[in-house]
Amino acid sequence: TVMTDLGLATREVNGVSQPERRYFASILAAGIDTRINARAKQIRWPGGSAAYFLAVLAEVAAMRTAPLTLSIDGGEPFTLEATLCAVGNTSSYGGGIRMCSHADPRDGKLALTVVSPVSRRTAARNLRNIYTGDFSKLQDIVTQIQVNSVRLEMPDLIPAVDGEDLFPTPLTVTVAAGAGCFLVPPPRQYRAQTHKTN
Repeated sequence: TVMTDLGLATREVNGVSQPERRYFASILAAGIDTRINARAKQIRWPGGSAAYFLAVLAEVAAMRTAPLTLSIDGGEPFTLEATLCAVGNTSSYGGGIRMCSHADPRDGKLALTVVSPVSRRTAARNLRNIYTGDFSKLQDIVTQIQVNSVRLEMPDLIPAVDGEDLFPTPLTVTVAAGAGCFLVPPPRQYRAQTHKTN
């Protein structure tokens, strides 16, 4: 077994935290990610990563933004126009897109990635780099930091988490340190050696 952190999203209504909450293992995302996730579910063929990639291409062509309000580690809220907001416990989602490449699921922190408005041309030209988590050429529009908690609000968008729709914002995301327990098979080499021994 392997122990990891989990993210915990808690819904807020009229400034009051609600019993409605959701643990997640990978990334909570709002913005273009939400639209990509919804579009990918509508694509019947091809399935899997190919469907997600086609959804990415379609949404990059549209490239819409939305107002995003953040409060980091209990600080004062601030609002900006954003293409995407991702809060990660792990580094990747959606067929391997490393949107939170600075995430470590065992460090007791969340990885926050915010993408400011970006042109269709810039997004299309850097699509491969976005997939691999290389934002070195996009530092003027991509912000990545580690946080203990983050409150986010993105009106008219339902965030997605671990590939499923969540609940409306505003919501607060915190870390549930060591709450994840996963059964991990032994490495292939170890299994081969065990088979030969038997």
